Amino acid sequence: MEPMLQNGDMIEVEGQSMEPMLQNGDMVLVDTRKTSIIEPGIFVLFDGDGVVCKWAERAHEASEPMVRIKSENPRFSPYDVPADQVQIIGRVVWFARRL
Repeated sequence: MEPMLQNGDMIEVEGQSMEPMLQNGDMVLVDTRKTSIIEPGIFVLFDGDGVVCKWAERAHEASEPMVRIKSENPRFSPYDVPADQVQIIGRVVWFARRL
């Protein structure tokens, strides 16, 4: 069995966009082998503006390949980004929170 961190990174969540699921200061384990959006999920990705931890899925109704990026917190609006401008760093597979 290979160690999980060999294929992953621990990243600290910043901000409120993924609350209540993920909170500011939570640590997420990112599987860096999973760099394509086959199914919707929570990913760490570069969206053309910066690195974010968000829900991501393919926007199938768009005329060109797009990625729809959504927050868990309804105060933040979803947005679409051309797929060629998105770099998937990996899929979030686990998180930890301080007590």
